[in-house]
Amino acid sequence: MLADPIQIGSLKLNNRIVKASMVENMATEQGEVTDRLIRFYQRQAKGGAGLLITGGAYVQKNGRSVTYLIGAYDDSLVEGLGALANAVHENGGKIALQIYHCGRQTRPELAEGDVVGPSAIPDQMTKVMPRPMTEDEIEETIQAFGLAARRVKEAGYDGVEVMAGHGYLISQFLSRRTNQRTDQWGGSLENRARFLFSVIERVRSEIGPDFPLLVKHNTEDRLKNGLTVEESAWVAQRLPEYGADTIKLSGGTAESALNISRGELPAEEILEEFSGWQRFKNKMLIRAMKNKFKFSEAYFLENVKQIKPQISVPVTLVGGLRTPEVMEQILKDGHADLIAIGRPLVRDPYLPQKILSGDPSPASCLNCNRCAIRIAQQRPLRCYASEKTNDEEGDS
Repeated sequence: MLADPIQIGSLKLNNRIVKASMVENMATEQGEVTDRLIRFYQRQAKGGAGLLITGGAYVQKNGRSVTYLIGAYDDSLVEGLGALANAVHENGGKIALQIYHCGRQTRPELAEGDVVGPSAIPDQMTKVMPRPMTEDEIEETIQAFGLAARRVKEAGYDGVEVMAGHGYLISQFLSRRTNQRTDQWGGSLENRARFLFSVIERVRSEIGPDFPLLVKHNTEDRLKNGLTVEESAWVAQRLPEYGADTIKLSGGTAESALNISRGELPAEEILEEFSGWQRFKNKMLIRAMKNKFKFSEAYFLENVKQIKPQISVPVTLVGGLRTPEVMEQILKDGHADLIAIGRPLVRDPYLPQKILSGDPSPASCLNCNRCAIRIAQQRPLRCYASEKTNDEEGDS
């Protein structure tokens, strides 16, 4: 099953393994593609996954959540984006660029002092208070997603993925927790989903009917008053009507911490940024949270089992996939059509080759989450548990 080809709209993939999107932190501060980023994806392309999906590229200047993200907010960035796509193609891979806006899930200095969201609801992790978007600004952001998608197509990518999960702007509109508007963009689920549906509709109008359009969507937020599984299913069922060719189902937000990437809380790496009272307070918090995010394989599978039967397009499962036997069984049981892998491909980009060759060994990823913490600390994506890092090998 993993080695079987599959059609995503007009795109044929050679196998069903997808490199999941992860923040790379390898672009310039202006969002320009760098040689380092290209080398990282050349290595990923050689690894054998059927499709590579980049970390989020921000569609407006106030839409980035970390410093060195890829940008898709201006035509001047198309040439560099094209160089990245070409490098992947030259090494036998296919690639989709993910586009996103962070909304309130950022810091003021990264958002040029203008942190926006559906409503003035502070982020409990960062204590950042967003400014509610005006209706004109909402329309401008919808347009920005469309223009970014057009740039992705012009740059020669094989598809574009709209990030609608993980607590970023589209996810904020979907959630009752973060969307308390009383206009057409808030209130009922239909109104809260209007922003997402409008983005997908606009993107489709910009890229035409044949360019592959992927959507990453939360199965649930795992927060009080956050998006529920039932609400997620209602939204996912309707996404193909607006132009989605496939849906990747994930879950969690930055506010719900490691619900996105289960595993260890790397206390040493987290605490090194703090001193005095702040260090002690965070140490106690980490101790209280120990084992709360215990790793288990395919930790979004039960949610996906409820949602997939209602979706008319191929579904990708992400979240803790580590064992080839488990991946194969999920596909055979019809619970997903593709398998997305994130952290294990950071540690071993050639894992897809091994799986497709019949190697039954589980991924060597330790689920230590050092890579996730270092990303939040503005450092480049790599396996920080490895004795010899990718950077030392000259491949990232």
